[in-house]
Amino acid sequence: MFIRLSTKLTALLVAIIVIGSASTLIAISHISRRQFFSYVQQSDRQRAQELAQLLAEVYQDQGSFSGVEQLLRLQRPGERRVPGMTRMHQQMHGPAGRMMMRAAGPERLLLLDRNRRVVAATIDWAQQSFEVQRAEQYGVAVSAAGETVGWLLVGSMIDGSFNPAQEQFLRSLRFAVILSALLVALLAFVLGAFFLSNVTRPLRALSTAARSIASGNLAVGIPTAGNDEIGTLAESFGTMRAALDQSRRQRELLFRNIAHELRTPLSLLRGEVEAMIDGLYPVNALSLRSLQQEIAVLDRLVSDIRSITTMQSADFSLEYWPVDVAAVLARLKAAFAREASEQGIEIEVRCDNELPMISADPGRLTQVLANLIANALHHSHSANRIVLAAQLQGDGSAWLEISVRDNGRGVPEAQLEHIFDRLYRVDDARSRSSGGSGLGLAIARQIVEAHGGSIWAAAVAGGGLQVSARLPCARQLEVRE
Repeated sequence: MFIRLSTKLTALLVAIIVIGSASTLIAISHISRRQFFSYVQQSDRQRAQELAQLLAEVYQDQGSFSGVEQLLRLQRPGERRVPGMTRMHQQMHGPAGRMMMRAAGPERLLLLDRNRRVVAATIDWAQQSFEVQRAEQYGVAVSAAGETVGWLLVGSMIDGSFNPAQEQFLRSLRFAVILSALLVALLAFVLGAFFLSNVTRPLRALSTAARSIASGNLAVGIPTAGNDEIGTLAESFGTMRAALDQSRRQRELLFRNIAHELRTPLSLLRGEVEAMIDGLYPVNALSLRSLQQEIAVLDRLVSDIRSITTMQSADFSLEYWPVDVAAVLARLKAAFAREASEQGIEIEVRCDNELPMISADPGRLTQVLANLIANALHHSHSANRIVLAAQLQGDGSAWLEISVRDNGRGVPEAQLEHIFDRLYRVDDARSRSSGGSGLGLAIARQIVEAHGGSIWAAAVAGGGLQVSARLPCARQLEVRE
C-alpha cells in the first residue's frame, strides 16, 4: 500500500508532539507539586516556630495552655472576643495590633500537650487522617523552663496535604501548563507542517520530472530547491537529465552518421554488381578487386563500431603487461613500410635512450598507435615524412609521451578539437576514398583515457599535424608468466 512521505512525516511529527507534550506536562506537574510542597513545608515550619515561641510564653505565664483554644476561635471570622482574654490576645498580636497568630481563614493549627493530647485546634482533627505519632516526628516542640510542654503542627505538618487555597493554586498552575503545552503543540504542528510542505514539494516535483524523463521527455525542467541536501539532489538530477539528453543526441547523431557511412560503400557495391549483371562492367579480376575494396571498407567500419561499443560497455577491461614502447614503434614502422613507400613517405622512429617499460594493454596500445599512423598516411597526401617519437615527460619522469607527426598540410586550427569526435572528418570526400571510417581517433582517445592518460592534436610549425598520447609510467609492472 502506497503511503505518501508527507503522511508519514506528519504522523511522526504528531507522535513526537503528543509524546513530548505529555512528558513535559507530567514532568512539570510532578516537579511543580513537589517543589511547591517543599515550599509549603518550609513555610509551615517557620510559622510553627514563630507560634511555638508565643505559646511557650503563654504557658510560662499561666502554667498551662488554658484559654488558647478560645483564642483560636476568637480569630475566626464572625466570632466575638471572650472577656478575660485581653492579655493573651495582646500577646498573640503585635504592639500595633497586627495579628501574630493567623488562626482565621483556612490556616490549620493543632496543639498537643506533653501527653500528646489535643488541647487546641482550628480543624476538626478527629475527621483528619492525623496520627499522634506524627507530633514528635513533624511537629515543633513548645518548650517552657527547659522542658517540652507540647507540640504544635501547622498546615501540611498535620497530614501532609494542602489546604483548599493551595490546592486551588496547584489547579491553576496545572491548567496554565496544559494550556501552554497545547499552544506549543499547535505552534509546533503548524511550523512542522509548513516545513514538511517545503521538504516534500520539491520531492514531488522531482518525482514528476523523473516520470517524464522515463517516458522519454528529456526536455522537462528540473525545479530548483534551495541550498540544502534536497537542492543538491535537484542539481544532481538536473545534471543527470542534461547528460541523458546529451547522450541521446549523440546516439541519434551516431546512428545517422553510421547509416550515412554504410550507405556510400553499399551504394557502390550495388551499382557495380548491377552493372555486372547488366553486362556494363566485365566480370574480371579488376572488377572483383574493386568489390573487395568496398567490402573491406564495410568490414573496417563494422569493426570500428564494434570496438566503440565494446569500450563503452561495463565489461570492457584492459589486460596490463610490461610493454616496450620502442619495440612496438619499430614493429609498426615495419608493418606500414610498404604502404608508406608506395606513397613516397618515409617513416622515422625517434626514442629516448633507455626508455622504461610501462604497464599497459599491448594489444590496445598497438591499436592506438596503428590508428594514428594510418590516419597520418591516409589524410596527409602532401607529406613525405612521418616521425614516431617516444620520450619521458614530467617531474621524476612520471609520464611517457608518444607522438606521431607528419609534415603534410595539417588540419585547420578550428577543427583540431573535433578530430577525436566519432565519425568526424576534415575532408569527407578524401576520407571516404581512402577508406577511413572516421572512428579511429575516437577509439584511440577512449583507449588512452582508459589507461589513465590523455591524447591531443596540435599543428606543427611549417605545416603538418602531431597527435600525442601521454601515458603514466608510475603504474607498478605486473610480471605474468
